[in-house]
Amino acid sequence: MASTAPAAQLAGSAPTQLHLACGADPATSMTFSWATSGGEDASTVRIWSADGAFNRSFTDESGGSAYTITSKERETYTSPYIHHVRATGLSPETTYTYVVGGAGSTSAEARFTTAPETGTMP
Repeated sequence: MASTAPAAQLAGSAPTQLHLACGADPATSMTFSWATSGGEDASTVRIWSADGAFNRSFTDESGGSAYTITSKERETYTSPYIHHVRATGLSPETTYTYVVGGAGSTSAEARFTTAPETGTMP
């Protein structure tokens, strides 16, 4: 089936430093983290399955956070904006395609597979 990537729907700066971490239950949840050079109105992850049975967006309205530090020489450093979004309600042992981003731009499509259900052997 041809991908109908929703990247254009998640229109800032391109996401970089993308990391995925299993959630409380690695069979049904995943946490996405990434950096951008500017804050967004919201941070969004769009996930879909190849069979079309799952197609959802997960959003954190905070739009990411950044910090600024000033050295004793009065040089200022501002960090990138760091975004975190948790996706839940996923199915065990399922491969999903996803994009992350905000109002300005999105990442390229990528894939991940959830873990098997707890107590099952692969």
